[in-house]
Amino acid sequence: MVVFVGAFIEIGKIFHNQNPVMDVWSPLLKNPDPVLISAGKPTTPANQILEPADISIGDHILRPEFRVSITTADAIANIAGFLQIQKKTFRVHDADSNSLADLRGRPVVLVNGNDNKCTLLLLKPLRFQFASEGNFSHIQDSTRPVSMVGA
Repeated sequence: MVVFVGAFIEIGKIFHNQNPVMDVWSPLLKNPDPVLISAGKPTTPANQILEPADISIGDHILRPEFRVSITTADAIANIAGFLQIQKKTFRVHDADSNSLADLRGRPVVLVNGNDNKCTLLLLKPLRFQFASEGNFSHIQDSTRPVSMVGA
């Protein structure tokens, strides 16, 4: 009877201590390398005027392609805060500055999926992908391209 109660208590501890959030994040947190937070941004229009070679730093960073949305900034802040609480080092990069080599062999969090070139590239061979038509973005099933998931 004592063995049965002891086993029941241990099984209860296992189920009680399970945390779905930590189950998702634990592989990233256990990796010894710093986490790369790769943030997408709104795509630059094809007709965007190229900046002059003698542009000032102030004018350079005020160009539209250097803006991020409030939701992207909020996501980055939440992820960074969580990583700091976990005492995990991280770096934030613009998705346009990341190469495939940057994404290999290290923990990566891709933010702003439909405007993150890394996310779009990695999802391309998968069944579900981000797609957009004009200003409307949705998840598309590649086996049924006319259907939109979550639209």
